[in-house]
Amino acid sequence: MMIASSLSEITYDLAWIDENTLSIFDHENNEAITVNVKTKEIVREKQVLNDEEEEHVKLFEPNGKDKIIATCAEQNLEIRGGSIKDEQYEISLWKQERVVATFPFSSKQWKNRDGSPNAYYSFSPSCNYFSLVLYGEISVEFYAKEELWLLDVQNKSFELALTGGQYPAWGDSPIQRVVPSWSPNEQEFVFGDSEFGLETYNIVSGKQRFIVGPRLRPYNPQWSPSGEWIAAISFRAVPKNDALIIIAPDGKKIATSTRCWLIDEFAWSPTGKQLAYLCSESISHGESLWVWELDQ
Repeated sequence: MMIASSLSEITYDLAWIDENTLSIFDHENNEAITVNVKTKEIVREKQVLNDEEEEHVKLFEPNGKDKIIATCAEQNLEIRGGSIKDEQYEISLWKQERVVATFPFSSKQWKNRDGSPNAYYSFSPSCNYFSLVLYGEISVEFYAKEELWLLDVQNKSFELALTGGQYPAWGDSPIQRVVPSWSPNEQEFVFGDSEFGLETYNIVSGKQRFIVGPRLRPYNPQWSPSGEWIAAISFRAVPKNDALIIIAPDGKKIATSTRCWLIDEFAWSPTGKQLAYLCSESISHGESLWVWELDQ
């Protein structure tokens, strides 16, 4: 169902406020757009950005091990980390302003290499796990395989969970993305991309399972809050068009959205019963806001 049309072809952030209300932030005009998906009422409000916004924390900045990387307000947790020396790194788990455990670690891929890895990091939905994905160059035009490290908050353990794949080609060959999107019960997460397909990883067994192959060119998988579905953008799987695909966690059911020339943003509603996305119909048109209602 189309909710709004003729949005500019610019960068937006899309998020649900509640099951009936969407928030879209227009970065070009510094404008917050609130949309009621039932009445289709749209409210626009100018936002004043803080020019002194804090710089993004660099995880592996020298002597930066006391910097806060991520926080979980619900459990009063913090992750702090940074470089120790050479290719040695450290992260620490804090609770209520006290250090709980410290984990020194290193990656063999960056041993005796120039530079240090980049990182993606986040807490799982209930903050029982913290994920750290290392990625980046190991030398000029040679990229390391992505590494997913997991911190188990309850058991106070931190270890390498999996290493992504890489096609056997020269230089900047495709690298498998291993950034996780968690199931609500935190027993599994989904990862993958358009070159390698999508897989799930079971926390208890440590087993991986393919759910969608690369034929559909899926990327940016997101597990629904209900746990019943996984959504992903299917990149040019249909000639000259993107589409959203909905997949059951066992990979057996697949549904496809309205086709778009480009989909660059989507978001699950809080219950997982609706999926909002921004759709460009062609290179010369602006974006439209669509909401896909799922029968649960």
